[in-house]
Amino acid sequence: MEINIETDLQEIFRQLEASGMNPRLCTIPVPCYSGGIHAGTPTMPGDITVEEHMFMAGDVLMSERIYIVDVVGDSMRDVDIMPGDQLLVRHIEDPSLVRDGDAVIAWVAGQNTVKAFMRDEQGNAWLVPRNPKYAPFRITEDMRITGLVIRCIKSNTSSAYADLARILKKAQLTPEPTPPSEKAIAQAVLYICDSVSNGRQCFAVYRALADTGAIRDNDFTTFANLVADLLPEHPCLPVVSEMRRMNVQSFRKPLHLWKPYDAPVSGSIFEKYARLAQEVKERLEG
Repeated sequence: MEINIETDLQEIFRQLEASGMNPRLCTIPVPCYSGGIHAGTPTMPGDITVEEHMFMAGDVLMSERIYIVDVVGDSMRDVDIMPGDQLLVRHIEDPSLVRDGDAVIAWVAGQNTVKAFMRDEQGNAWLVPRNPKYAPFRITEDMRITGLVIRCIKSNTSSAYADLARILKKAQLTPEPTPPSEKAIAQAVLYICDSVSNGRQCFAVYRALADTGAIRDNDFTTFANLVADLLPEHPCLPVVSEMRRMNVQSFRKPLHLWKPYDAPVSGSIFEKYARLAQEVKERLEG
């Protein structure tokens, strides 16, 4: 069977375009420089040499004076430019092309750095880090802007096999907790019933049961039926819709992650919920 690469590519592009995508051929080599650009206190660039090339589409580049550098440091953290990322940079010689807020590459007395550009009310130009632990500094005559950041290419988010294997092995060696017996569950629910003064407080009992594996997480129906079977005459039985309404913010998490500033109740009410849940959990685990 004869293969026609051009025809095959055209068909692939046609299918991608029909699905709403915008496919482009990446045929233009862009130099990737070693040494890195520091997103932190300006530092000497080291050996700035072309280490490899990355192929990109021509309409993405819009200029022949394009290069790629690695990010070192965290001064641009708040705009998600992180160590290990790569920056696609357009070389510029005219600083008037830079607008307030642009991320730029600056040459500061023979040193490289990436910062945000900003002019103050007096017209002074500044390099501003996007991490509060670093201070902005005004651009002086011995500094110059050499590049405009076009795009941040995020670093590889895949995990190393060895790290995953170590985590998995540890998890496999850790025995799963044994769920409490039906007798222990019943005793814990009966023990706490006199302390529950309204139906919503039953959520604290549910959380303790879910944390210890007595019921599945978010299985409010099973929980409500369980309590109703044990305490059919109790005046404050749980209602599924109310349980779901309480299952927000940190209350959606295990008890040890509950936070008074991130919960549907606060103050002494939060403290009572936490106390009820802790008492039930201790009885189940004891």
